Amino acid sequence: MSNKRLHSFPSITGVFSYLSRLVHSGKRPGRLGAGVRGLMVGLALLLGAALPAAPAFASHSSTFAATKLSPNSQSCTVGVPCSVNIVFDIGSTPAYGISAKVSFDRTRLQVVSVSGTSSPFPIVSQNTFDNTSGTIEFMSGTIALPGPVQSSGVGGTFTVATVVFNPIAAGTSPIKFLSVNEYMINYGPYGVNGLAVDGSITVTAPVVVYTSNSQVQTWDPIFPASAYGNWPAQACAPTPAVGPNANWVNPHNAFDFGPSAHPWQPTAGFIANWINAWSNLSSQGPSGQSWTKYQTQVSGNGSFVLNLLADNCSWVYLDSTLVGYQNANLQPRTYPVTLSGTSTLTFIIFDGGGLAGGMYRLETNTGTVTFPVVAADNASVTTNKGTPATNTGTYSWANGGANVPVTASVGTVTKTGTNNGTWSWSNPSTNPPYDYDVTITAGGGPAAFVQFHVHVVTDTTAPTIVGAASPAANANGWNNTNVTVSFTCADEAGGSGIASCGPTPVAVSSEGTTTVTGTATDNAGNTSTTSVTVKIDKTAPTITATASPAPNGNGWNNTDVTVTFTCADSLSGVASCPAPVTVSAEATTTASGTATDNAGNTSTTSVTVKIDKTAPTVSLSGPAIVIQGQSASATVTASDALSGLASGTPTSVALGTSTLGANTAAVTVADNAGNSSSASFTYTVWSLACPGAPVEKEGKGTGQFNAGSTIPVKCKISDGTNLITTATGSVSIGPVSAALRWDREDKQYIATVKTDKTMVGTYDVNVTLDGVGTVTVAQVNIKDHQDKDDHEGKGDNKGKGDNKGKGDNKDKGDNKGKGND
Repeated sequence: MSNKRLHSFPSITGVFSYLSRLVHSGKRPGRLGAGVRGLMVGLALLLGAALPAAPAFASHSSTFAATKLSPNSQSCTVGVPCSVNIVFDIGSTPAYGISAKVSFDRTRLQVVSVSGTSSPFPIVSQNTFDNTSGTIEFMSGTIALPGPVQSSGVGGTFTVATVVFNPIAAGTSPIKFLSVNEYMINYGPYGVNGLAVDGSITVTAPVVVYTSNSQVQTWDPIFPASAYGNWPAQACAPTPAVGPNANWVNPHNAFDFGPSAHPWQPTAGFIANWINAWSNLSSQGPSGQSWTKYQTQVSGNGSFVLNLLADNCSWVYLDSTLVGYQNANLQPRTYPVTLSGTSTLTFIIFDGGGLAGGMYRLETNTGTVTFPVVAADNASVTTNKGTPATNTGTYSWANGGANVPVTASVGTVTKTGTNNGTWSWSNPSTNPPYDYDVTITAGGGPAAFVQFHVHVVTDTTAPTIVGAASPAANANGWNNTNVTVSFTCADEAGGSGIASCGPTPVAVSSEGTTTVTGTATDNAGNTSTTSVTVKIDKTAPTITATASPAPNGNGWNNTDVTVTFTCADSLSGVASCPAPVTVSAEATTTASGTATDNAGNTSTTSVTVKIDKTAPTVSLSGPAIVIQGQSASATVTASDALSGLASGTPTSVALGTSTLGANTAAVTVADNAGNSSSASFTYTVWSLACPGAPVEKEGKGTGQFNAGSTIPVKCKISDGTNLITTATGSVSIGPVSAALRWDREDKQYIATVKTDKTMVGTYDVNVTLDGVGTVTVAQVNIKDHQDKDDHEGKGDNKGKGDNKGKGDNKDKGDNKGKGND
C-alpha cells in the first residue's frame, strides 16, 4: 500500500495508535480480549511493511520479550576465563528469532568466543565480536534472519548464546545491551531495548599468597649478654633491642617444620609452616633467650593481609619500615600491608625460652578482612621533665563491633566512641626515659598501630642560631654578586630540640647594605635571633688618567711625563688606585691603571704618552764666496728619527749678498716634540766691477765689434777691504772665452777674447770665477767685418785690388803689446 493510500485511511491509523497505547500501558492482550491482538496483526498485514517497529517497553509484564544476562553479576579472577549467557524471556508470546548488540569494557575483559545454542533458535545469522571497540553482535532464529515472517514460533525462557570472557585487569565491567530486537510471528522485528536487563562482571586480581617456608633466608641467632630478668617487659618493647641492621652473620635458608609442628599453630587462625633459624625448635642462649632474623622478597600491588605468630615476640618490617608488632601476650596478629611492586619483608623474633621460631602468611586482601585504622596527631612529643607527656589521635574499625580495644605500650590511653572515635594518651611519670617510643594499637585480632616518639627534657637554654652568607663576603666585607643568606640552628645536648629555624634561605640582590634577621625556637619555647649583614656592590669604580705636562698640539712631549690616576666609587669605596707613573723613555708608551673597589669590582683606563727629548740634526751648506748683488742660497739638511720634523722646516736659506766681506748664514729647525737645533756657516761676498762695456780699439764705438776681432774685458774684484788678486776664472762671449789674468800695473783683471768671424749678433759677456760662479757683466754687438755700412772706407776702396793686401798694415809691431792699449 502506498503512502497515499495510507493517508486515505486516517481512522485505521488512529485505531492502530490506540491499540499500541493499550499495549504500552502494560495490560496484557488476554485481559483486553484476544481480538485486540488479532486486530493489531490484521492491521499490520493491512498496512504492510510500512508499520513501525514496536516501541521499547519498560516492563516485562508487556506482551513483548525481555532479554537479560545470566548470571546478572559475577566475579572473575584475572587470567581465569568466565562466561555469561544471553537469555531470551519470551513468556507465552511466540517468536521465531532474536538479535542483540552488547557492549563491554575492553580494558578489563576480552571475548574468547560467542556460541549459539541448538534450540529453539538453532540457525545463527550473525555472530561477531570486536575486542578493540568492546562490542558483540548476535542474531539467531528458526530461519536465517532477517527473513520472511513465520507463521509459527516458540515461547518461554531459554538461552540463545553463551559469551566466554578472558578477564585481563581488575575492576568492574558493565555488560550493556545497546539494542535488542524480537522477531514475532506474523509481526516482524520489534525493538525491545527497554526490556533488556544489563549486568556486570567484577574482575579481581589473582590471589597472591606468601607463607613461611624453607626459602626464607635467616641468619645465626644473636644471644643477649645475659638473660633478661623480665623479658616480656624488657625485650618485647615496641622497638626491638636487636634490630634488622644488627651484626647478623652466616645467612642461610630457614628450617621448615611444617603446618603443625608447634602447639600454637592449630589455634592461630591461619595456616602456614613453622620455621626456625636452626634445625630444631629447642631454645638457645642464656635461659633460652635469643634474637633471630628472617627475610624474603614479596611482590604485589594493592592491599594485603599479614598474619603473624611467633614464639614469643616479633617485629615485622616492610622495606625497613615497621609494619607489625606482636608483644608478649602470645596472641597471633593480623596487620594491613600495602604493596607496590617488589618489597623486602623482614622479621625479628625474640624467643624467651621454650620453643623457638614463628610463622607468617601474607596474601591478597580479597575484602574479607577489614582492618582498624589508628592515627596519631603528633609524630613526636616533647615535654619538660616532671610534666606529663600527652598526645591525641583517632581510631576507627567499621567491623569492629561496639568496643574496639585501643591500648598503649607505655602510659595510659583512653578513648571515646565504640567502633570509631578519638583517643588521648598521657604518661604522668615524673622520671621517664629521656627518649622512648609509644605504640598505640587499635583492634584485637586484626590490628593497626601507630608509633610516636616522646622526648623528655629540662630545657631553659635558648637554642643557637648561626647565619651564613653564600658566597661569603671578601676581606673588605663586600660582595659583588647576589648573596643567599641561610640560618643553621641547634639546641643543646639533651635539649628539647629545634621547633623552627628561619627564615628559609633569603636571596639578596639589591646593591647596598641589607640586614637579614633569623630566629631559632626550640620545642620548649626558648628563642634566639641573629642577623647577617650583606653588603653588595655590583658597579665597577670609575678611573681617569691625566698626563702632565700635557702633550703639545702634535701629541708629543719632550720632557718626562707623569701620568696621574683618579679613582672613585660611590658604594663600597675605592680599595686601590694606581700611583702616579713617570714616563721617561723616548718612545710611544701606554700607561695603564686599574681601579678596584672594596667589593672587588675593577675598571681599567690608559693614556698614551709620546716623548722625544732629542733635538733634530741640522746642517747648512752653501758657496764659500758669492758675488755682490747675485742670488745665492745655502742648502738645509735636517732630520729627526722619533717625532719627525715640524711642519714648515726649510730646505734652503737665501744668502745675503749686499754686504761685502765675511758674512754668516744661520738656520734653526724644530721637531714635532718642540726640540730645536741650529746650524750656520760663513761665506764671503765679493764685488765684481767690470766698469762699462768693452771698447773697440779702433774706436768704432762702445760695445761695437767686428766679427773676428779681439774684445778686451777688464774687471776688479774686491772683498770691500782688499782687492782680490788670487782669483782665477775666465771670460766668455758666446762660444769663445779667454782666461782672466791679473794686471799688476793696472791692478785689475783682464781677458782678451778672440771672436770668430762667424760670430754675428748680440752676445753676453760672462765672467766666471772659479769656485764662485758666473756673472754677466756686459753685452756686445758683433757685426760682419765685410759690412760696408759699418766699416768706413770700403766704398772708396771698391775693389780689394786697390788694397790688395794687408801689406798696407804689415807691421804688426805697431801694436805689439796689448799693454799699451
